Amino acid sequence: MKNEDYARQHTLDEISGNGFLTTHNPDGKHLYGIDVVVHPAFRQMKVGRRLYDERKKLCKQLNLKSIVFGGRIPNYYRYADQFTPAEYVREVEKQHLYDPVLTFQLKNGFKVRGVLSNYLKYDMASLKYAVLMEWENPDYEPAEKRHGRHSQASLFAK
Repeated sequence: MKNEDYARQHTLDEISGNGFLTTHNPDGKHLYGIDVVVHPAFRQMKVGRRLYDERKKLCKQLNLKSIVFGGRIPNYYRYADQFTPAEYVREVEKQHLYDPVLTFQLKNGFKVRGVLSNYLKYDMASLKYAVLMEWENPDYEPAEKRHGRHSQASLFAK
C-alpha cells in the first residue's frame, strides 16, 4: 500500500507523537485511527460497529482516501509457536482461527495491508505486533477531479 501520510512500518508511538497526537497532518489524505475501546458491559450491543461507522462517515465528509490503523492481534500469543504473525493473520482471514479484534475489523470492511512489528511495546498478548488495516472510501474524489466538476457546475449556474 502506497501512503504519503505515514511510513509503511511504524509504531504507535511514532504515528501518535508518543500518544500526544502531535503528528497530525491537517492536509493528509487518510484518517489514522488511534484507538476504539468498548467497555465489556456494553459489548455485543453493536457499539463498536457504530463507532466504526461514524469513522467511515467522517472519512466521507472530509473526502479522505481511507481510514488506516494498526490493530492488535490479542490471540496471537496462543499461536506464536505455530505461525509467524503474517501466517496467523492469513489464518484469521480464512476464518480458520478467531481473533476478537482482527475478526471484528475484517467484518467491518477493513482490509489487511501488512503486519507491523513493535507496534505496541506493552502488548504482550499480541507480542508487540499489529495488523495494518485500511478501509478505502468508495466516495473519495481527488481534489483535481472535484475542482473540475465544481468548475463545470458553476458554468451552468450562470
